[in-house]
Amino acid sequence: MAGHLFFGFLLMINPAVQEIENKFKAPRSFNWKRVAIRVLMLLFILFICESIPRFGKLLDLVGGSSMTCLAYIFPPLFYVKLCSMKNPSWPERRISLFEKLHCYKIIIIGIIGGVCATVAAIVAILSPGTFVLPCYIDLNCTNE
Repeated sequence: MAGHLFFGFLLMINPAVQEIENKFKAPRSFNWKRVAIRVLMLLFILFICESIPRFGKLLDLVGGSSMTCLAYIFPPLFYVKLCSMKNPSWPERRISLFEKLHCYKIIIIGIIGGVCATVAAIVAILSPGTFVLPCYIDLNCTNE
């Protein structure tokens, strides 16, 4: 599991790091400039992660709002919209009333779930125990 997280993280940040390397005109070959940029990027990410001790609550907010849309609302909505579009060069696609109702049911359940998850995340973020000092300021970690 740890290997998956490590390599998944590398794949996730690689496009951003390559853009930063292009901005600093680092050569594409392995050299000290690329290593320095990547190390500084990882140190910056580590600083951000340590600066937000309750980062899970922020992830709950992102997951409740955007991920619900990406997983439950947009796919059936786009499917119904694309099937209803007409163009002479496209094959005709027809979906049954039952399938449309099923798509709309998924959309409605996704909206309800997304709103509930977003509200719960906002309530959790606004709770008193959320705003604590980072570990590099509170060295005794008295906020736990």
